[in-house]
Amino acid sequence: MAYSAGLSRRLIHDTYFRLADRRPKTFNDFVESLWRYLSPQHHDGMVEFSISFRAVEMQRSVNDKEFDVLMHMVFQNVQAYSTYRSADKHNEWIDLYGALSIDRRVYDSYELPQQKGSE
Repeated sequence: MAYSAGLSRRLIHDTYFRLADRRPKTFNDFVESLWRYLSPQHHDGMVEFSISFRAVEMQRSVNDKEFDVLMHMVFQNVQAYSTYRSADKHNEWIDLYGALSIDRRVYDSYELPQQKGSE
């Protein structure tokens, strides 16, 4: 399969956070901050947004155990994502809450079209 520039495709932006402080209050404050600053109501062009936490009981060798919170975003296209990255709310969140995570890994990908007959 040949990969092509996905400029018109939906961009999926997944960020995996490892928290510096794993106490419940810090965890709750961190998650609340994601909803308050980074959810679609603040960012045009974001079409999906969800937050989840690691299923700690999943202990297979293939399971990544180095994160606490996953933030999943889907943007209409890469331009909508670029607008989000430079948005005041995004930068404000980084300044106020970015230090709560000691590590973050970002996975960006373009959505492939649904295959015929897979409905």
